[in-house]
Amino acid sequence: MTILYLHQYFTEPYMAGSTRSYELARRLVRRGHSVEMITTHWQRGNSTATASSKFTVRDVEGIRVHATPLPYSNRMPFRRRIRTFIQFAWRAGRYARRLQYDLVFATSTPLTIAVPGMRLANARDVPFVFEVRDLWPELPIAIGAIENPLAIHLARRIERAAYENASRIVLLSPDMRQSLATRGIPEEKLIVIPNGCDLDLFGERQAEYSKAPDIPSGLLPAEATDHSVVLYAGTLGLINNVSYLVRVAHEAKKRNANIRFLVLGDGAMATEVKQLARQLGVLDDTFFMHPPLPKRQMPRVFAEADVAFSLFADYPQMWANSANKFFDAIASGTPVAINYQGWQAELIRKHKTGIVVPADDPESAAVQLTEFLADPARVAHSAQNARRLAETHFDRDDQARALAEVFEAAVGADMNS
Repeated sequence: MTILYLHQYFTEPYMAGSTRSYELARRLVRRGHSVEMITTHWQRGNSTATASSKFTVRDVEGIRVHATPLPYSNRMPFRRRIRTFIQFAWRAGRYARRLQYDLVFATSTPLTIAVPGMRLANARDVPFVFEVRDLWPELPIAIGAIENPLAIHLARRIERAAYENASRIVLLSPDMRQSLATRGIPEEKLIVIPNGCDLDLFGERQAEYSKAPDIPSGLLPAEATDHSVVLYAGTLGLINNVSYLVRVAHEAKKRNANIRFLVLGDGAMATEVKQLARQLGVLDDTFFMHPPLPKRQMPRVFAEADVAFSLFADYPQMWANSANKFFDAIASGTPVAINYQGWQAELIRKHKTGIVVPADDPESAAVQLTEFLADPARVAHSAQNARRLAETHFDRDDQARALAEVFEAAVGADMNS
């Protein structure tokens, strides 16, 4: 089977960010399928120069990657991001018509990827499978990023059309599945394949890595490795609310000055986060900020962390999310702290893999965090539980097998209809 895979932000291990599509696609190739990945050169700078819409083609572990130059950054204003989404949808739809394929798989965000996905599937009368990574447009509407009634109406129409036209809908959490089921989407269409754990990349935390006086690239002062390390590795966007972690660091310093907070990432709110850390007197003292690192370098960083944070602003619409940083943490055997509710909070409580702290109370979060780190036995037990959870529930090999079965069933059903 040849799979036309549409993902605007295809990321490889030498790049920073989620590698879900890379990990799934290369396993599909190993299973005997062909994968045509339609994407962008999105991490090559953030200039507005997009004069050429030409696609280049290269082989990545058997995946044929077709990429057009169209930079993207969380630092872009939301309207410019929307324009970028539309540009890629237009380019992808025109370019991919020349390719041969048996199934179209489009992964969002952005939601606009569904448009070329549906059209390309209809043009060849092949199944369309839609993957929902975030519940758009609920989130941008909730945070006020989309306010225009016409834009909201259009987004709702695209969303509904995608659900109706998809032969299968892949969702990244059981909470997403429940949300769509309550809206009347047939349950037989809905398949949950969460974000996964790259067990081969991270390996056994204690077997492959030992505490050492150097975190890569001088991310922390040498003396900080004798302290507890709290890691946040992810986007510094409006929805992530990393300023919350600055306030936690400020409160934690009053209780235990030996805790170090390390933020690896970039985004629209990076300057604001840094300014707040400076204002509260923790910047480069107990709170350190550095640009994101490639995925393949992250195991070494997680090995130095005692706790890894996953953060969101206090919007219930985010509770259904399937945060990448959560899965990287448990894959590395690192206890997890989150400040939101939902299915991931339930996993933490059930499997005792870390702590769930309140989204609206950094002081209480600091108390919980310092008490947790003051109990080495609890930290060690949570680390073991985290790795076990990764192995038993979120192995990427199992997820790729499940996705392949979704595709094979969709094509089989289409041929028999």
